[in-house]
Amino acid sequence: MSNERSAEFVIIGAGLAGAAIADRLAQAGHRDLLIIEQEDQPAQHGSGQNAGMLRQHASNPYTSALARRGLDLHRTLHQRVENITPFHPTGSLLVGGRGPELSAGYRAGTTQRINEDVFRRKTKLNLPNGARALFCAGDGLRDAQSLCHQLINGSGATLQFSCRVEGIETSNGQVSGVKLEHGQRVRTDHVIVCGGAWSREFLDLPLQAFRRHLYLFDVDNQRPDMPWTWDLDGELYFRGHDAGLLVSACDETPDQATRGNQPGEDAEVLSMLHRCLQERWPQLKSSRLMKSWAGLRVLSPDDAFILGPDPRLDGLAWCTGLGGHGLTCALSAAALALRPWLGDGTGLGEDPRGPDLDTLQQAHGIDRLPFLKEIWDA
Repeated sequence: MSNERSAEFVIIGAGLAGAAIADRLAQAGHRDLLIIEQEDQPAQHGSGQNAGMLRQHASNPYTSALARRGLDLHRTLHQRVENITPFHPTGSLLVGGRGPELSAGYRAGTTQRINEDVFRRKTKLNLPNGARALFCAGDGLRDAQSLCHQLINGSGATLQFSCRVEGIETSNGQVSGVKLEHGQRVRTDHVIVCGGAWSREFLDLPLQAFRRHLYLFDVDNQRPDMPWTWDLDGELYFRGHDAGLLVSACDETPDQATRGNQPGEDAEVLSMLHRCLQERWPQLKSSRLMKSWAGLRVLSPDDAFILGPDPRLDGLAWCTGLGGHGLTCALSAAALALRPWLGDGTGLGEDPRGPDLDTLQQAHGIDRLPFLKEIWDA
């Protein structure tokens, strides 16, 4: 690449958010797209290190509303993206009883209460004492890393790997380009920051990266197509896997994201997980650990996303802070983030059960930045 080039749109980050933004722009007829990625391939961090679970339940109701729209887009993705990695409609199980979160996860027509016998047939496991369960048939699994590659390839975007954006250039309050490493520059009027844990390097944003561990256990008689299960009281989730059972302790440890390196693992998290399994899922406690790793999830103080144009700089937009919901919500989040630029024809459809698009835009928009900073500073 020469020291200077141009593009209609520059996308910073080739994870799920960046891939979905490229896909959405291509759907709208834009083809002069450049994705700049600091690693040597897409989905190297949070986007490629997650459990691949598509889920509608979220603590923030506006996140849940965007997740429902995102799942609708996932179900129809095969109609327009050739050879897309399959969506496996396994369904999901929410388990709890001590707190109000299980009731908050119930939606008539979407979830159903099931008894212990039905739960045992679906998972071959016993419910913890006193726990209840909800089944959501619409949830499922999809390989996030493959999805990233396929969306980017389908968009026709140009990819520049192993390259760091050093700054966003401006002229009279308008984006005029991006400055890259080694003196390179890209002229553009439109920049979308999809940098996940690194997004706050470009303009001040209250975002924090957190480390979360995943463990692959050798568990007999678990089907890959079993419903994935979230234990709200025990704060862990597990899902079927070709090699056994994939389990997370839902840990959240602040992490300083480092280019080129995956987050380090913490032995205490595994100990915490074993204690929880012994107390609540004793059938799994003696399973042999086969593999473990840690990935990143990036959260804002109110657990919503940061989507859409930045009022501080014309031509700058954000699609970041997806906080563990990236797989489910990237497609709908990208459409919402670009809606002010592309108009109302975002393909998001209608959701009679949730807020309209204007309300969602406000709930996830950067206009709430003063409010976010207030929480952040507190």
